[in-house]
Amino acid sequence: MKPFEIGDRAHFPGQGLGRIDREFDREGTRVFYLDMDSGRGIGVPVAEASTILWRLPSTEEATRLRRSLFTSSAPDLRPFQERYEHFVETMKSGTVTDYIALMGPLLARGAPESFGERKLMIQLEDNVTAPIAEALGEDPRGLYEEVAAFQRDNALPSP
Repeated sequence: MKPFEIGDRAHFPGQGLGRIDREFDREGTRVFYLDMDSGRGIGVPVAEASTILWRLPSTEEATRLRRSLFTSSAPDLRPFQERYEHFVETMKSGTVTDYIALMGPLLARGAPESFGERKLMIQLEDNVTAPIAEALGEDPRGLYEEVAAFQRDNALPSP
């Protein structure tokens, strides 16, 4: 059995949500065509789909993940370069749970101070709130704003 089927919704980390529209042959390799919500299309080799794409969480799992977004965090006060390096390492092999662990301390800092921090937060938003909101039938931007307000209002004292 293939890890994904035509018609499945999937999340491509760093790219967003999409629907597997079809399967085709590209130079001898079977490829899923992922029709992204952004309007773009991405080809994902079928053999690698389970390591590249994330299945959307079940409603039960999404509910658990959503609750974990509302856990108070201490602000991450490390210099941006250190935070960014940790973020990039997590992006390479992280899960939604790993991303949530990154998101709280960054949101607890308040408004992003630089372009790099804004970019980092957009990627976290896309990789955390979008799949959870999709699974729960919520608006991803609304969930992100709710989490950001919670983290700003409930930040733990700095270490």
